[in-house]
Amino acid sequence: MGRKCPGRKCQAAKVARKCPILAGPKNVRVANVRAANVRDANKDFRVFGVGSNVGRLDHLFGQKLGTAPIDDQMHPIAWPNDGHRRRNERFNGGRQENVRLYAQMHEQQSGQVREVAQATTLKGRLAMILGDGEGADVHFLVGEGAEKELIAAHKVLLIPASEVFRAMFRFDQQNSNFGSVDNPVEVPDVEAAAFKVMLRFIYTDGLSGLNGDNAMAVLYAARKYGIDALADPCLQFPISTLRNVFLAYALATLLQLENFCPIQSDSLIRSDDFLQIDQKTLCEILERDQLQICGEISIWKAALRWADCQCLQNGHECSAENRRAALGPALFQIRFPLFQPTKFSEIIVPSGILTMEEFVGVYQFYCHPNFQGLFPLQFPCHGRVSDRHHATIVLHIEKFSEFAREIVGSERSSDAAFVGGMPWKIRATIKMAKQSTGKCLDLYLWCCATSVEEGEGDENWSRKCSAIFRIIGQGNGTEDFTRKFDDQIFNSEICNLGWSEFVTLSKLMDSSKGLYDQKADKVALAIDVTVK
Repeated sequence: MGRKCPGRKCQAAKVARKCPILAGPKNVRVANVRAANVRDANKDFRVFGVGSNVGRLDHLFGQKLGTAPIDDQMHPIAWPNDGHRRRNERFNGGRQENVRLYAQMHEQQSGQVREVAQATTLKGRLAMILGDGEGADVHFLVGEGAEKELIAAHKVLLIPASEVFRAMFRFDQQNSNFGSVDNPVEVPDVEAAAFKVMLRFIYTDGLSGLNGDNAMAVLYAARKYGIDALADPCLQFPISTLRNVFLAYALATLLQLENFCPIQSDSLIRSDDFLQIDQKTLCEILERDQLQICGEISIWKAALRWADCQCLQNGHECSAENRRAALGPALFQIRFPLFQPTKFSEIIVPSGILTMEEFVGVYQFYCHPNFQGLFPLQFPCHGRVSDRHHATIVLHIEKFSEFAREIVGSERSSDAAFVGGMPWKIRATIKMAKQSTGKCLDLYLWCCATSVEEGEGDENWSRKCSAIFRIIGQGNGTEDFTRKFDDQIFNSEICNLGWSEFVTLSKLMDSSKGLYDQKADKVALAIDVTVK
């Protein structure tokens, strides 16, 4: 039997005498119980752990246990001593605490036992009901074929998150069976994993599960249901993490995301993924002015690879005629007038893909750009441009202590960033200092125009550049170690400028300087590049 409730009698105390949880052993400590929550005394509900001496049993039967702050409207029950009573008064007097309850429910009829672990935050509780589907009033059959999956959700959370869901449920209110397990909402055009990420965002505002493999699929789902706040993070994924950058481009085009341009380097159009795109996507990629490549001949070679792949897939010979047919309208997105005349004569003419009229039109443009004549130019002649002339390139050197012990000449370089239509990298090298002060770090800005080095572009290219070199401070208030140069000329002969002996390793790794993260064993380098 439970102990008497101190103070006035209450309905909760009466029910408590019938409830095993309150009539259990003396060492079971229960703080406050709402009478309305105790609905079924036939269930054997035993507490085997309470996160605090003060707890609340919320929705005791018929629902899972919940947790909430203690409030002064609850009735204290079964305090074994005055110390517990005083503690209850302190909490009810203003201090609030979320309590985690671990419970074990024993169904006397079925003999089944289940454990319920309760989340202590609203976000956690919403994630829990999403995960187990309890109380769900709408079901979605997501995916197609063998990938179909039935996913449960709650209209009360979907409706305020999306006007699409609001309209969907309002329109189908006349059908009481709509969205049930037997009559789910079919969503064949969205991947199940992506749909779950979207629901998790709706329920918890979290991005758990969003990654490079599913970013574009989640983006599609977000745009389909009008959840713009989820679309933005999908577009922020770096290109290196996307599963298929060209699939991402095709999807972004489908969704009319005009500012999404993932094509950032020659290496992408040389990848195997490039060969898997369709002709329409190829055309859309080649017509972009902001396609970030070093030379138009890189586009030509990539287009030929794509055409050869199409010929082989269709069982055709890789002849000039079949290549031209495979390329179709994409051929007329290649900017042949941008080729050097000698390269055009040596590489394009022998391929046999262009007609005589097209050859003459290009040569005529070389001689008289504004003269149409009998053979008008059929190819675009305006250059591809970079949409930015300033960028910050960052290089994080992990395990820096190991790098510092490597032999002289060891090097680390960053990913390329396109600025002013050219690719730029940070290059850091270990070197012995001339004054015998030990090893030092050389730091250079490198214009790595790979296609130019291969003779594919304009050998006479030139860029005027200003740059600020920085070792980023790691501690609070630690200033960056900086050096800079202004208006230096980069060209095919001088493409690597910076500082020999930028800093000695002893100074760089001195903990008092704040430039080396000793705990993470990491150094962060940056160059702010402005191309004129």
